Amino acid sequence: MRTTMLLCTGGCRSGKSDYARRWAEERGRARVYMASAYVSGDDEMRRRIARHRQARGEGWKTYEAAAGPWTEPEAMVAEAAALGDVLLFDCLTLWTSLCLEKGLGEDAVLGLSERLLEALRDCGKAVVLVTNEVGMGLVPDNALGRTFRDTAGLVNQKAAAYADTVIFMVSGLPLCVKGGTD
Repeated sequence: MRTTMLLCTGGCRSGKSDYARRWAEERGRARVYMASAYVSGDDEMRRRIARHRQARGEGWKTYEAAAGPWTEPEAMVAEAAALGDVLLFDCLTLWTSLCLEKGLGEDAVLGLSERLLEALRDCGKAVVLVTNEVGMGLVPDNALGRTFRDTAGLVNQKAAAYADTVIFMVSGLPLCVKGGTD
């Protein structure tokens, strides 16, 4: 079954997550937040995660994608889809980072992302993906940074190809770059 899929991209603090959350809230009462950030010993990341949880409020179930079977995206999506009627995957950038951190190369990450996107497309639920547009800044000064930037850009291109609608957020304002805002 074909799914409505929105990709919401933009820079840091551009309003992507808020836009995606509102989009999901308009499409279902049983919403699933697929969290790709993993809780570490990093206090700043824990504060970010807490802020995201507080912004979501009631009516959300959280599926920890980073803790689940992240190398088996079909199983991961099936588990999350069983919890609700709309999925918000936040974010592809952190998921890409997780894959690289776990030792996967660019080709493996792209293959896994293709499988993730196909599973999301075919899950029968409304889906919104959040990602960062990381290629508009400075060229990183080290190989790992450049690999991350390049891989994230290629994952974003795949996601945009799968999405029915692509929204680019700028200073809290949505710009539709593909499809409609349904």
